[in-house]
This record gives sequence, structure tokens and C-alpha cells, in this order.
Amino acid sequence: MGANQWEMSMTGMEQVIKRMAESPHKSEQIINNVLNTTGKQLVSKRMPIDIPVSKKSKRHARNSNPYNVKTTNLGLIIKPKGKSVDTGRPQPKTGFNYLKFPDLGIGTSSSKQPKNFMLKGLEKTVPEISIELLRGLEKNI
Repeated sequence: MGANQWEMSMTGMEQVIKRMAESPHKSEQIINNVLNTTGKQLVSKRMPIDIPVSKKSKRHARNSNPYNVKTTNLGLIIKPKGKSVDTGRPQPKTGFNYLKFPDLGIGTSSSKQPKNFMLKGLEKTVPEISIELLRGLEKNI
């Protein structure tokens, strides 16, 4: 099973790196705290904005808080949530399949060029997260 993986570039984060160097023993804990609170919230709110929505009248990922965001040491893991179908009988969890491998253009977009909505959402969210990291480091160091 494959997975999409993107990493935050350190470009433009010179101030964060400088603050981290001023107090290397505290900075890891501060960064983890900021990512666990503010970082998770920003990702959950900002990333779904770029998810495409069809014209069909149905539940769409953009409006469904589609991501599980977990923190790791100095990072975040973003995975799509499953979508439960309520038919009165037990069924397996199904998710928004196009969120699992967004760069493949799965679903009705399979013949079209992928929209890279997760990567675009991440690129929009990273500057906000870096500002919050800088604030957290300045406040606690």
C-alpha cells in the first residue's frame, strides 16, 4: 500500500530556526505543543478549503471535517477519515476515496489531471503554522 507524503520546507523559517537555537532544550517541547494545539486546528480548518465539490446532492468531504490530524514528534500526520453509511445494518467504513491518494485523481476525475488539493492546502497552511511556531517560541523562551 502506498501513501502520499509531503514535508514542510524549512525555507522562510530562518527566524523559527534561530529561536530554536536560543533554547534547544525547550524548543522541541514548545514546537510539539504548538503543533498539537494550533497546528492541528489550522490544518483541520484550512486544508479542506481546496477540496473539489461535485454538483451532486450528497455529503462532500469539504464540508465533513474529512481529516484525522495526529501529532508526532515535531510533525503532523494528516489522514482522511472514514465515512460511515447508515443503512440500519452493519457495513464497513467507507471514506472519501479520492482523499486517500489525491495525486492519482481517483473517482470520476480518473481521466483528468489531479488537482493536488491536499498539497495546495498544505502550502497555504505552512506559513500560518510557522507564524504560530515563532509566536510560541518567542513567548516561552
